[in-house]
Amino acid sequence: MRISVYLKQQDHLVDSAQHKVTRTFAALLLARSIARPVGQNAVQLTTDGSWKEVKNRLKGVRVSEDGGRLTETALGLLPPLDWYYPWVSLPEWLLECYRSHEVAA
Repeated sequence: MRISVYLKQQDHLVDSAQHKVTRTFAALLLARSIARPVGQNAVQLTTDGSWKEVKNRLKGVRVSEDGGRLTETALGLLPPLDWYYPWVSLPEWLLECYRSHEVAA
């Protein structure tokens, strides 16, 4: 089921919704206080931004000043730690500890 999305300027009792969204995305909007419920199957944005700006912000996409897209990790999360630190083997004393526990088990 698709949920209707009204912009902040729209009157949800008079205007028809221009945008539809999935239930999951609507729940994300409500959880972040970007929208408020206005009916059983409708939400209204609480920010003055356009629908495209709100979607890009939730998807983690930034738009540069000249209109070009800059990619960013989803929802602003950091990349995995191995992106920062190269993988190195464990110290020998720790490997010995693991081996002794394997033998005991």
